[in-house]
Amino acid sequence: MSAWRDFWLSCGHHLLDRDATGKLLVTDEFLKAYLARPELMPPVEACSAERGLHSALLRDPRQPIAASRVAAIADADTRENWQTMVAWRDYLVRYCSLEAAYLEIVRRNIKFPHILICHLVQAILRNALDDCGDVFMLRAAEMFFRPQRLVLQEASIVAIDEEADPSPGLHSPSPLSTLLGLLPTAEIDLLSDSTAESYWERSDRFDMALDLTTGRRGLIALGDVVARWLSHLLAIDVVVEPLAEPQSVPFSWYVGLSFDATCIGDAIWNGDDLDDTARAQLVSLFRLTFRDPADVVENVRGEPLYACDELGRDVAAEAAKSDNRFAHPPGGGSELRTTALARISVGVTVERRKARSAWADFLWRPVSVFTGSPSAAPWTPLGMEAETTLFYAGEAAIELHRTETSSYRDNLASGAPALWIVLRPTASELPYELVAVTADPAEGEGFTDAGNNLVEQVPIPPDIAEMVGQFVAQHHIDRPFVKRRRDGQTLPDRKERTSSD
Repeated sequence: MSAWRDFWLSCGHHLLDRDATGKLLVTDEFLKAYLARPELMPPVEACSAERGLHSALLRDPRQPIAASRVAAIADADTRENWQTMVAWRDYLVRYCSLEAAYLEIVRRNIKFPHILICHLVQAILRNALDDCGDVFMLRAAEMFFRPQRLVLQEASIVAIDEEADPSPGLHSPSPLSTLLGLLPTAEIDLLSDSTAESYWERSDRFDMALDLTTGRRGLIALGDVVARWLSHLLAIDVVVEPLAEPQSVPFSWYVGLSFDATCIGDAIWNGDDLDDTARAQLVSLFRLTFRDPADVVENVRGEPLYACDELGRDVAAEAAKSDNRFAHPPGGGSELRTTALARISVGVTVERRKARSAWADFLWRPVSVFTGSPSAAPWTPLGMEAETTLFYAGEAAIELHRTETSSYRDNLASGAPALWIVLRPTASELPYELVAVTADPAEGEGFTDAGNNLVEQVPIPPDIAEMVGQFVAQHHIDRPFVKRRRDGQTLPDRKERTSSD
């Protein structure tokens, strides 16, 4: 345990205020810090519209920005950056705290650029860990907002920040890091008792590796960070501890932290023996215990929650050779995988109709979805009638998640089941980019909160409805909602978690 010092200065936590409960409040200074990002700093050749917008927001970062003002920017990439930034700013100032804004992103699956969400997570973690003097916990917490690369070193598995690359010129530091003189270094040290003191002065360089081998301090620290995260966001007091082996573990309910980990968890749940490949992939099992039984629904009250995760197959193969058990964090790992259990390939058709307005030449509207993968290129015309042209907009995949079966079921039972098509404007010759097709109403509505997305409901075809219905029948488990109160305040809805989650 080290003496407390300041850390993660580059996230801008000094620019934020805090309310009476300790949650973070957005300030003008915090919003202005985004204007120092290289994506938004006007270069010498920037047009007057770009320079004017940047200067205006430096004076008043909360002022309303009309879409026409961004559209006047000459450079297409810059226009897209500003559209994203204005949408992000508008979203943050809408909520009473950064923590509330983050929870809404997670609950509604709102789409924002990964780099912005990671910055939000870092600021919230910096707040949650404000009094933490354990540098092993601070380094483990980096995994929540910094992509990690897992490498085998002798008999250990080690997490290294993906951008901590010794090759010069591959990565650019954040503008705040540059302003504060926190420049990256090619030196990577393993965090240990002998190197722990140096973490404080290099915390913004993210250049220290963490040993995640079972039984060592890094893995224990990761569990402690998860517990602190849940306490800060949801006021739930838990203990999270890594286990060495899954044998004889009474799985009442569990969470797989990736698709493959869920499959391994299913096998353990069903009492199946794990083969050598699966055992090599299973790198850790965490047990989460609620200190207050009242925080858990009655039918699993007193039962711990287990979370399992796995290595990528390439790293797992090397791990199997060394006969060791390893772990990596939620959201981390050697690669990013979807957690969808099923995917339905579909094509989308979009209608272009001549506008009867002085402000636009055409109106665009998604009109239908069909199964299959046509050989036609995106935005191939399919037919024309009077002032209307029909286009094939491209291919997408409807992803089905077992945690969203209630939403799918309610959609199918609504009397007018629908799919939500999401298109994003482009600066190229093609008018829109096909972003997503979803059968989850909450996800569809969530896309309307980001940028200038065009989101449209269309009737769900019978064959797709049948496939979604079969998925619900196979994976849905009723999960009643239970509301609790703590200190006179209503906590967010809690729902029972089962093996289906």
